[in-house]
Amino acid sequence: MNFAFACCSGCPACAAKETTVTSTTTPNMALPRSSKASSFLSNQKLFILLALVLLPGLTIVSNRGYTLDYLKYVTSELSGPSHEVVVMMNHTKRQALYDYSCYPSREQWHYDNTTEEKAAVIKTYNNPIVYIELAWNNLHCETFYSFIHEVCSCETNKDSAWTITNDTQSTIPHFYLGPPDYVKADLRRILAEFNTTSCGPIYFGKPSVTPQLTIVTTRYGRHFTCDDNATSCEHLREPKCIYICHDEAPSFEGDNASSIYWLTPLHSRYILPTFFPPTIVQQSLSKDVNKPIPRNPVFLVTGGFWDGRKRSTKSLIPVLKGTRQYNYTIKFLGGDPYSSASNGNYKDYLNTTFSMYDNPDYEHKIELITKTDAYEFMQHVADADVILPLVDNTNLYASWGYRNGKKLTSSITWALGFRKKMVLFQELAHIYGLLEKNDTDNSLYWLYNEEEDSFLNAFRNCLEYFGSTKVQ
Repeated sequence: MNFAFACCSGCPACAAKETTVTSTTTPNMALPRSSKASSFLSNQKLFILLALVLLPGLTIVSNRGYTLDYLKYVTSELSGPSHEVVVMMNHTKRQALYDYSCYPSREQWHYDNTTEEKAAVIKTYNNPIVYIELAWNNLHCETFYSFIHEVCSCETNKDSAWTITNDTQSTIPHFYLGPPDYVKADLRRILAEFNTTSCGPIYFGKPSVTPQLTIVTTRYGRHFTCDDNATSCEHLREPKCIYICHDEAPSFEGDNASSIYWLTPLHSRYILPTFFPPTIVQQSLSKDVNKPIPRNPVFLVTGGFWDGRKRSTKSLIPVLKGTRQYNYTIKFLGGDPYSSASNGNYKDYLNTTFSMYDNPDYEHKIELITKTDAYEFMQHVADADVILPLVDNTNLYASWGYRNGKKLTSSITWALGFRKKMVLFQELAHIYGLLEKNDTDNSLYWLYNEEEDSFLNAFRNCLEYFGSTKVQ
């Protein structure tokens, strides 16, 4: 699928030309924080020490910002003798709330809870404009909430690229998403919900005035080129633009292109897109609190798994063999409506993969959820107990996979944003600063390595945690 990709429209230094690129048909889904990789490495031990000293019992070292109710739900879920948790987010500092208090309150700016622009508002107030530019239908839309949150954040230590005004007491940012044809009804539904808690109103369409900041949401390393005189690279240092790069671009790391941000901690500038509309996350957490233990857990596999590249689906075969005596469900969440892979592709792949061994009851444990829209996708994540990234040594290091962790693994960020438990590959966990408390007593993450039966043992430990019943 080809689509026209326009240069950042808000940057005066950008050329007006278009570049034709090829879409990745499966969207990468997605802790929001722009940060320096050097800070991540140098402060790693300090963050761990502070976490252990300041928050004994329940230690959540994270910069995810949600409401007090959110933290209350999390504490209820994780505290207690059998739910003692240590979560290490080594690349960030702890933040208890999302804080938009530096901006006027919603009561002060009196906007209706709609996404329809009021022309009078624009004329009355000199408010900064942020344009979030899509590359295709809902493409990478799971990252947009984090971009809005990062602009809204009142933290004084965030990267200056995300600061659009110093006068936060009398102005509020206005967010636009466009082109409007790319913002589909399902995404509009989520953004209307997010519009109830954001620091400024969210509109659909292209602003009629020049934005103070344009966020180009989808770029790849091959899109960044400079001529011998480097004059064409000036726009990559333009403070009015942020380009979100979804893979590697080594020559543009460091100060060479300060407007480029990546999505994993292994880059010089990055933002981890794990912020989701707080009201939706809170609803999920309230349900989790009320779920009984013991119970038969629901595992969820997200993303494009139909060709076996992004998700190591075959790694589940020995796990299914070794856990026949347990009751549980593994749901595979099919692609979005705009993906080229059909429901038939997904069904055929699963049937072919899991019919390779003699275990007829796999059909009772494996469930395919056919293509969903963005809102339904989010609801399935919210309802799951455990996320299975299915990223291991077969695809983590591959150039066609996750490029040694320099390409976003969306399952991780979905799980972090919704506070979901995970069974995941140890090296992948370490990239995102996730560590088990120890090898035997872990209630949030179960890690495995390349050794034979390591995945099986981690999966079995997860089942034991939930008290999964035995097959009669």
